[in-house]
Amino acid sequence: MSTRAYARPAPRVLIAALALLACACATASATEGQLIRRAAFDLQCPADALETVPLDERSVGVRGCARQATYVEHCETGANPYGTYRHSCTWVLNSDGRELPPRDASEPPVASLDAAAR
Repeated sequence: MSTRAYARPAPRVLIAALALLACACATASATEGQLIRRAAFDLQCPADALETVPLDERSVGVRGCARQATYVEHCETGANPYGTYRHSCTWVLNSDGRELPPRDASEPPVASLDAAAR
């Protein structure tokens, strides 16, 4: 009868496993593309007619087609039903998408997410 000694994983294998785990734990954010697609649907407005306005770290206003709405980034982290780690984020409507009064032509345009990121 042969006995096998338990072999320890090589340090490289452990480092690779830790790196993979670190990648799985990295946080992802909801994208501007997700926001625009959702707002286009909610506001019944073409995506190219929408402008975004950063409100704070997790909230963004979207305007277009004489309407505006506020969205909040919502993230979930945890194990899915299959027992694997999951991190996902999306935008959640946080207002009623009300109609805007006519805009005065003398008002400066609102900054977009792209301009705020610069």
